[in-house]
Amino acid sequence: MTSPTPGPRDAEPQPDVAAALDALVAGGPLSVAYQPIVDLQRGEPLGYEVLGRCGPLEGPLTVAARGPAPLLALAQRHGRLLALDRRWREIAIAAIAGMEDRQSLFFLNVDPRVVEDPGFVSGFTLSLVERHGLTPQRFVLELTEVASRDPEAVERVLEHYGRQGFRVALDDLGAGQQSLVTLLRLQPHIVKLDRELVRDVDVDAPRAHLLGALAEFSRRAGILLVAEGIETAGELHAVVSAGVPCGQGYLLGRPAPRPEPLSREARETLRAETHRASPRAAHSYGTRDPSLPLVALVDGLRRGGSLEAMLQQVTDGAAALLGVPRVSLRLLDESRTRLLVAARTGTALHAAGGADLVVGEGFTGWVALHHAPLRVDDAETDPRFVPRPDMVVDLRSYLGVPLLDDRGCIGVLAATSTSPHAFSILDERWLRLVAGAAAPYLEAARRRSVEAAGHGERSGARPTVAADGIF
Repeated sequence: MTSPTPGPRDAEPQPDVAAALDALVAGGPLSVAYQPIVDLQRGEPLGYEVLGRCGPLEGPLTVAARGPAPLLALAQRHGRLLALDRRWREIAIAAIAGMEDRQSLFFLNVDPRVVEDPGFVSGFTLSLVERHGLTPQRFVLELTEVASRDPEAVERVLEHYGRQGFRVALDDLGAGQQSLVTLLRLQPHIVKLDRELVRDVDVDAPRAHLLGALAEFSRRAGILLVAEGIETAGELHAVVSAGVPCGQGYLLGRPAPRPEPLSREARETLRAETHRASPRAAHSYGTRDPSLPLVALVDGLRRGGSLEAMLQQVTDGAAALLGVPRVSLRLLDESRTRLLVAARTGTALHAAGGADLVVGEGFTGWVALHHAPLRVDDAETDPRFVPRPDMVVDLRSYLGVPLLDDRGCIGVLAATSTSPHAFSILDERWLRLVAGAAAPYLEAARRRSVEAAGHGERSGARPTVAADGIF
């Protein structure tokens, strides 16, 4: 809801209202409630939106008795928006710090206008979080009033909180034309669809088509999409069928004084509707932080070791980062014409440990030939797929990225799945990061291995795999 524009009568704060707002912030009846945001594929809460609550209100504040939105509008008109916003945040973070839950994400509402307040001080939220022994990774700062704000102002807020380690969500996508412009211009971590896009989507074909297009765009852009305002089983069915990965609404859970698991009724409804729907897959990292396996991998590679051990670290790290069971790493042979299996996490696609591939053959050969990433949603419909008689695992989705050095491609890191549409553009970005981070360490390990093999030949020792014809 857009706050009213201050008029001439609002130019000077009314003393009684301003004093009442000050008293409310100082120790009045302010509290928070928690509404679940649900991973629709897992049927579990991804996190909880923390909602400001107030009341009972008396005196000059009774005009805002209908809820937080009128109270925020009143605070904005009387120069108390920043103070009220901070107080709700203090209440929420202190409450979260006292909970046993150490996994869930918490979405905190932030009005972008507070950054423009003369009293705004950078780092308030971060210092508050750290003071309570928490980390910014536990929080998503949900920017409200986005539809009414200039994209440049929203971009400044995104950058401000992103630099501090917070994930940022844009609220109410679709509430106005400006929010669509903002989405195209910015790269938020999470976007929440306005409830007007979700209402009656099961009986409104154009709205359903728009929902599907937004879900596809978000999937390819690596943005986690949340549908707000799901109130009926039909709306839930349409949202899941469109490929929207997360949802929020009274059907799934109402605001409560503390974070609660989904009710049995909500679980049964969700299970029935998701089974009935035919959703487009949308990879969700849920509460996992994919940067942690990447940091652990780089730390392990930095410590060194044998080339074989480091290659295994790469596939294990990539599998942990993407949350998939099967990752392989193939390196080019000395002639740079064949791709040899160097390491694998999970079961092999091929019998007898995996067959070698010729550069240009199949998906992995395509990546090696073109020195470019490749993401395939359904192998059965892609002409580059070359099924082989020695394949023992069904291949439906493929994601491969090249490992590059100063001479070109040295190998291919690939993840596969037996389900179609298993990988998103965000997965591709993470796998490219793994390959880019690992390639220099692998090249250094190869050189050490070649040098050791040279000494070994003179002493009669057996050469290593790196000196035995691999890149």
